[in-house]
Amino acid sequence: MQQRRLLIIPIALLLSLLAFFCTTSLTPPPVAQAHAYVIGSDPVDGSTVGKVPDEVHIFFNAPISSISSAHVYSIQNGNLIEVNNGASRVSPTNPQELVTSVKTPDAQPEGSYEVIWTAVASNDGNTTYGIIGFDVGYSGTGVDGTTTLGPTSSNNLEGIHKLDTTAILSIAWEWLTLAALTFWIGLLVIEQFVLTGGRGSGLFVQARKRTHSLEWICLFVLLCGEIISLILRMVRLARHFRS
Repeated sequence: MQQRRLLIIPIALLLSLLAFFCTTSLTPPPVAQAHAYVIGSDPVDGSTVGKVPDEVHIFFNAPISSISSAHVYSIQNGNLIEVNNGASRVSPTNPQELVTSVKTPDAQPEGSYEVIWTAVASNDGNTTYGIIGFDVGYSGTGVDGTTTLGPTSSNNLEGIHKLDTTAILSIAWEWLTLAALTFWIGLLVIEQFVLTGGRGSGLFVQARKRTHSLEWICLFVLLCGEIISLILRMVRLARHFRS
């Protein structure tokens, strides 16, 4: 009987792994690891336009959070002069579009402009950032406000795949949380289907006590994992906004 009770743990692990692989095979992963990358802008990155636009639109490959931001700067005598009018906003009709208004566009000078953006993915809070540049009035060879795929210079890819201490801890806690969740599901499956036939026996009572304590451990790990993952995500987000 003791040996049969000890089989609960490997059975739970086996069912948990089976549930995990079934879920990952049926559910496609998010695009680009849930990072939001620029795929286009208006004005186009590197283009020349006839006048300063009322708004700058940046288009991403994934939905972005409302805390995403962009700052428009006019380059005057080598200095960056901020000319955006208020905070950026996500378009109400397109969750993948960030809109930034320009302050008194008719009064802004001709010359070079930069848009420094920071995007936070809605799915899991991963942060990306980069710079979009355009000129006003200096050349007639640019594309006037046509939305197309931007060059790779729109996205700052440095550090996106770099594993620092915070990133490693985030990955470790995400895997720990996922393991606790799948193990908890396996325990529930055992209780409902494997041990159902022995509800009136002493074996079921002993097994239920063992699985009950394991379930609470899994739930505690889930809670701690989510809290720590949230803290690490906030640390990474604050680090990106300071840079």
